[in-house]
Amino acid sequence: MKNLSEIVKELKGQDSYREMSEKTKISHNYLRNLVNGYDPRTKAPIQPSVDTLKKLSKAYMYSYTNLLEAAGYIDELEKIELPNDDFTETAKRIAALRKEKNLSLSEVAEQLQLDEVTYSKIEGAKIEPTGMILKKIASLYYVSTDYLLGLTDSKNWHSQIEDSDFVKSFEESPSAQKFVSELTESNTKDLEKLEQLWRVMHEK
Repeated sequence: MKNLSEIVKELKGQDSYREMSEKTKISHNYLRNLVNGYDPRTKAPIQPSVDTLKKLSKAYMYSYTNLLEAAGYIDELEKIELPNDDFTETAKRIAALRKEKNLSLSEVAEQLQLDEVTYSKIEGAKIEPTGMILKKIASLYYVSTDYLLGLTDSKNWHSQIEDSDFVKSFEESPSAQKFVSELTESNTKDLEKLEQLWRVMHEK
């Protein structure tokens, strides 16, 4: 398993420390120390608070349990059976989706390759699923992980796009409508050029 500094470094990706700080509300100096794994003043290993781990989890939609485990707060994930207030809303949404599909606990557990007891603990907010299990649940019900985590009330990315202010203003623009009309008649090479242009526009 990766250690905490490796995980934080991966979450950071191409972001600068200041950009990461804006996302997480954690100071950029402390984030740098997390990536390095130690405090440069004392040379002592960094031991982040659970609040810091929650901020990282929320900002990057990364499993809170995995962060706790990497930070040394949890030795065995299977032993966590205490109610998780932060996970209550997610657990409710997961349970509601199962009931909407008229699926039993055992049926969902089988599709997720979990035993029924473990899955029932997820719905009961007794344990938090890993990021991989959360993605499997999202795929099973055709919803976004953002929806499961309570970050949006839109169940999938299509509705998130449709509800955005950008798309609404785009639909009201005559020039934008002409662009879409021409786009549908474009060939593969034209679309590749458009994708390259989009990437150039968003280069940092």
